[in-house]
Amino acid sequence: MLLATFLGLLSSWRTVFPQQRTYRRAVQHALGTLACLGRRCLSRVIWTNGGQQRSWSGDYFLYSRCRWDAQQLFVPILRQALSWCPGRLVGMAVDDTRLRKTGRAIPGASYQRDPLSPPFHTNLMLGLRFLQTSLLLPLHRNANTACRALPVRFEEVPVVKKPGKRAGPEDWKQFYEARKRQNLSAHFVQIMPVLRASLNQAGGADKKLVLAVDGSFCNRTVFAASVEGVALIARTRKDAVLCYPAAPGDRRVYGAAKFTPEQVRKDESIPWKNTKVFYGGKRRKIRYKEVPQVLWQGGAKRQRLRLFVIAATPYRKSQSRKLYYRDPAYLLTTMASGSAHALLQIYFDRWQIGVSSQGHMNQPVQVRPGLTDSSLVAGEAPSRESKTVKPSDNILRKEYVQLTRLQRAVNVDVASLHETPEAETVDNARKQQEPSETSPMRRLSPAGYQRRHGGKVDVSTGETLGVRRRNLAEEMSAITVSGKCRHRRQGGGSGRSTVDGRAAKRARREGPGPVSIPQCKVRQG
Repeated sequence: MLLATFLGLLSSWRTVFPQQRTYRRAVQHALGTLACLGRRCLSRVIWTNGGQQRSWSGDYFLYSRCRWDAQQLFVPILRQALSWCPGRLVGMAVDDTRLRKTGRAIPGASYQRDPLSPPFHTNLMLGLRFLQTSLLLPLHRNANTACRALPVRFEEVPVVKKPGKRAGPEDWKQFYEARKRQNLSAHFVQIMPVLRASLNQAGGADKKLVLAVDGSFCNRTVFAASVEGVALIARTRKDAVLCYPAAPGDRRVYGAAKFTPEQVRKDESIPWKNTKVFYGGKRRKIRYKEVPQVLWQGGAKRQRLRLFVIAATPYRKSQSRKLYYRDPAYLLTTMASGSAHALLQIYFDRWQIGVSSQGHMNQPVQVRPGLTDSSLVAGEAPSRESKTVKPSDNILRKEYVQLTRLQRAVNVDVASLHETPEAETVDNARKQQEPSETSPMRRLSPAGYQRRHGGKVDVSTGETLGVRRRNLAEEMSAITVSGKCRHRRQGGGSGRSTVDGRAAKRARREGPGPVSIPQCKVRQG
């Protein structure tokens, strides 16, 4: 049933590819990506589909020679998911994301700031930068469930390469001009009409498109662009300089009195309003202020905006602890009229794009829900989580516990292979640790593996009778021409051991560890 539904969804890909065989190969790769374990690279997808014994040229030619538009693959998703958006407003979340890469020769790969680095230390990562757009499905309209974000566009926005040390003034001038044309905000402005056209093609020509973005897109480049049928809602700074329009009959456009969103929050003459939004598993009450007909002279110019100020939400870490407050949120929208509840709900649903398709957090640490969050600050902590931490912290803790359990299971399975060896005799241990004349190798002890990976030290590993850390150079001494061992005392009895007792005692005291095999020459008799 699930496979038939998935193949029916991919049946619309036939018009994207020029031939039937390329379409079938693309569907095979899509199925292999779902069933593949680990990294979803092309070689693993081919192995998952069982094609490791045939030529891989056709699979690679699908991406290097075949001509097809990757953005058209999202059209079936938008067409079928649009039926889950019954309202007049259709929300989409837009945000940048980075894919980690290991090869420096990959086109477009560059060192960038790691969004997962802590706020007190900036880390760098090698990867590709993309601009992702996801359709927000308001499933909370009909059921007690959270919104779902489905990707409908995924475009690469490479970073402009910086000139070298020997570059001249003309090279630096070209670099600054290219950085203005090829940044995230400029690329976002280019895809705004494309998203509107895609929505019209999918059957949503009568709906209003609302794009929810974070504070990095609240700038002059984005708000100065106007696309018919597209509205923006973005988080803004608390010290942004705003004003009202000038009085009628005045030659000026902007009013003389300036104010900031922070001043609006502290102004007691503007009343607080109440509404309920679905966030954190249930509907929660929030307080907000609304200021219509606002002008942003440094950003949107003469375009009328609407300001929302969301009050800080109190929460407790436990029942006996004091009240803490999240930071307030300040939002600007180009939709001058309309339901305030619908706009606020779309922005609260924008958090779904912060979780990637693999379930890992993709947003920076600064914009995650936490003690000092300013993007989704109005989400009140649920009662079941008031004794612990925020929902995002619980997600990270559960993911860490699952990964830890998986790693422990793998370590136990590997260690169990060493707990029951095929032969637990000294002769077998000597054979396994016997040096090679051509290529001496450093072999690791199974007990040492268990010690490094948290296993027990006193488990049975087959190294009996003081084999650990023995002096193998003395034990495997060279034999003379007469057939006698050079270091072995003749006539001492067959029960005399050749192992140094002090070395064995010291090895038992220090514990297991890697056994190094020294290179020794054996003279042939």
